[in-house]
Formats: sequence, C-alpha cells, structure tokens
Amino acid sequence: MNKAAQTKEILARSHYAVRTSHQHYYQLYPGRMRRLRNKTGDELLMIIPIGDSDVDGDFWVIPFKVLKDVLVTPNLTKGFTKDGVPRRHRWLFHILQNRKFVLYPGERKPLEIDVHDFHGAPLPLPQDWEKLLDEDFI
Repeated sequence: MNKAAQTKEILARSHYAVRTSHQHYYQLYPGRMRRLRNKTGDELLMIIPIGDSDVDGDFWVIPFKVLKDVLVTPNLTKGFTKDGVPRRHRWLFHILQNRKFVLYPGERKPLEIDVHDFHGAPLPLPQDWEKLLDEDFI
C-alpha cells in the first residue's frame, strides 16, 4: 500500500485526502472543504488525490491555492442519482494520465490544470505520524 493510502486518515485531519474506488473520478464536498480551510488555512491546505494504492508514489499533493480559482461555487456539480434523487453538490474531478487535473463543472466545458509537479510529492504528515498510525489501529 502506498504511503498516502496508508496514512489517509492522518492526512485527512488537516488536508483533503481523497480516494476513489473507480480510480477515475474524485469528489470534493464544499462543507468539508470549508472546515479544512478554516482549520488549516488556504496557504497550508493540500488536496491529496490517491491513485492506485498498490503503486508507490501514486498520489498528488496539490496546494489548495493552485486549485482555489476553480473550486468555487459556480463549478459545483449537481445532478441526480440513478434513482432520480438529487445529489449533494460537489466538485467532480479526474486526473488524466498526462497528469492534468480536470474539473467537471456541470454542463460547462471541463477545466484543466497541470498538476504534474505534484505527483508523488512529499506528504504533509506530522512528525509523529508513525505513532499516530499505530494509535489508529489500536
């Protein structure tokens, strides 16, 4: 298991660490984003999409400030479930093989941001992360 997948719960205390079971589309929710921005601050907050958890380094550590201009209310995806129930508003994105962050803002054209430099970047773990990891499994 790669380090981001292994430490996701620790990272999620101060950053937006997210995995997807399909390894295609990720979702970020405005309420959680607001809480993390208040707790961590825009300068330190990282968005951490985790790719294939079995591949070392397959994750991105993207500073929120890089995505701040696209993670805005007008770019929230709305829509309905297969059963016709309204979905919670969220930001829906994908990271392409060319390491482009692609946000899907509803019916509008997808927005792309190059996140190549953030692939496998150092994780913002606290110094005592190994101890915290042990405590999480007790």
